[in-house]
Amino acid sequence: MKPKVHVYQPVDDTGESYRRMEAAGIDVFAPARNYLDSANDRDQVEVLFDAATVAAAGVANRTKCVTSKSLQSAPQLRLIAKYTVGYDNVDIDAATEQGVLVVHSPTETNWGGVAEGTVANILAMLKKVRERDRHVKN
Repeated sequence: MKPKVHVYQPVDDTGESYRRMEAAGIDVFAPARNYLDSANDRDQVEVLFDAATVAAAGVANRTKCVTSKSLQSAPQLRLIAKYTVGYDNVDIDAATEQGVLVVHSPTETNWGGVAEGTVANILAMLKKVRERDRHVKN
């Protein structure tokens, strides 16, 4: 059976990553638009995989998407690969119970801002910006 990847929150607008997976012999299900963003009540959104799904990929730290019910809908599921940091929206205990590996791969979406903020704070402390600002104001 060919591996099947269900992308439950698309992040690749170009579709290049999906084409590369398909070229490698993987069936990719990636909806044209993010159905999590269109949900009325994001807290109630959960992903139900096709029973034949072998691997799943996705993001969406905003909601608890992959629940025990989600995992039971795909008994063949072996991997959940997230594009983000953390596992807040995946029921890790249920995944472990079913033998599903959950991994993440941080993206470039926020690393620049975090790095810049860290360096800015280090420089502000080294140069005593707050103290000097207070001194000038006084």
